[in-house]
Amino acid sequence: MQSYMRRDLFVFAIPALSIFAAGLAIFGWDFVRRFRGVEWTPSWVAVVGALMVVAGIANNIACQVTMGRSYSGFLVTREDHQLITRGMYAYVRHPIYLGVICVTTGIALFTTSLLGLIVLWGVIPFFLRRIRLEEQMLLDKFGPDYEAYMERTKKLVPFLY
Repeated sequence: MQSYMRRDLFVFAIPALSIFAAGLAIFGWDFVRRFRGVEWTPSWVAVVGALMVVAGIANNIACQVTMGRSYSGFLVTREDHQLITRGMYAYVRHPIYLGVICVTTGIALFTTSLLGLIVLWGVIPFFLRRIRLEEQMLLDKFGPDYEAYMERTKKLVPFLY
């Protein structure tokens, strides 16, 4: 189990958090630069962005509640770890990553920051690498049950991927 946490730290956490922090700084800079001294009136794009942020956060909270004790921000399994296949997990194996992508895309739309969006989408390859590592860990833990779950659900986007 320790090897998954160590690999997760260097393969995902440090690079992804660095990119995420840079993207948020760019969003803030773009937003302030564009609307400094101007009364900002949200466009329909900004409203869609705000709704995506709310939906992504609500999704992630619901997923964490659904997972209960099995949830962790780190790649670990516990002795009493359960394979969760209800809620959003009935459709997608990794809905929390989808929620983060929704939130970051929504922030980009809200702040109208194309550069921020491009930088933050740089996190997606790290999510995909972490998903591979996480799925190997879950295969090690749950074996054929997780294989069957993989066959009936999509990886990240419901009904598509």
